[in-house]
Amino acid sequence: MSKPQLWQPKTWAFLKEIQDTGVLGKYDKAFYVAGTVMYGVTLAFYVLLAMWVDDEFTENSPGHSENTTGRQVKLLYVVVGLHVAIGLAVLYDAIHEAGKNILLQTFIIGAGTFNTIYLTIPLSYGLSHRDSDESLYFTYALCSFASACISNAMMLALLFAMFHAKTVNTLSAPTGKKLKSLVF
Repeated sequence: MSKPQLWQPKTWAFLKEIQDTGVLGKYDKAFYVAGTVMYGVTLAFYVLLAMWVDDEFTENSPGHSENTTGRQVKLLYVVVGLHVAIGLAVLYDAIHEAGKNILLQTFIIGAGTFNTIYLTIPLSYGLSHRDSDESLYFTYALCSFASACISNAMMLALLFAMFHAKTVNTLSAPTGKKLKSLVF
């Protein structure tokens, strides 16, 4: 088996596994590009949201204490940092581990879940305040949350499709015949 190389995605362990299951069919490259684009879009909205909060709320606007806004800004930058770390972990996993490292998967899923759930806080704030000067805040919060959810859905859809394809190929009916689907 050849050693995986960063500049040759065909050598990446997880991409080989995806191709072996055949779940993406002829749309595999489009799915990879869409996943990469969604990672970038999500990162961009995380950064825009964090920068907007940093710029607007740290000016000591009425109703915002420095402690509260300082924590919010710090947590939003933690979300950005976690997203970058998740991207690097996913890249490493795709090249070398192919989803077989439980600790790495726990970090990726746990950190991604934290980010997605945390985004409900700025989104809720944006929904509850209708000031015209905070419409960008709401837009960034909503787009951050939506892009995170779509990215999560893409990941789960791929994993469930792969699980289904592998399970169907390995299960057999009580009669000894191979199953064609999990629907009985």
